[in-house]
Amino acid sequence: MSTALIVGAGIGLSASVARKLAARGHDLVLATRDTSDLGDLTDETGAVLVNCDARARQDMEPKASRPPFWCPPMARS
Repeated sequence: MSTALIVGAGIGLSASVARKLAARGHDLVLATRDTSDLGDLTDETGAVLVNCDARARQDMEPKASRPPFWCPPMARS
C-alpha cells in the first residue's frame, strides 16, 4: 500500500483522516508543529511523527544531504 503524508496533523479532522487511511492499510507520516498531543494517534495508527513547521522555509528547503521536504523525525515513544 502507499504512504500518506498529513501536514498540519492534529487531534481533530486530520486525526479522523489518519485513522481512516490506516484502516485502509496506508502507512502514515504525520507532520506537525506540536507533537505533544499525537502520541496516542501514532500508537493507534502506527504513524511516523515528525516535528515540522511548513511555514518555516528552512524546514521545507531541500538540502544536498537530505531528500526534498525532509523534516527531522521524532522518536516514537
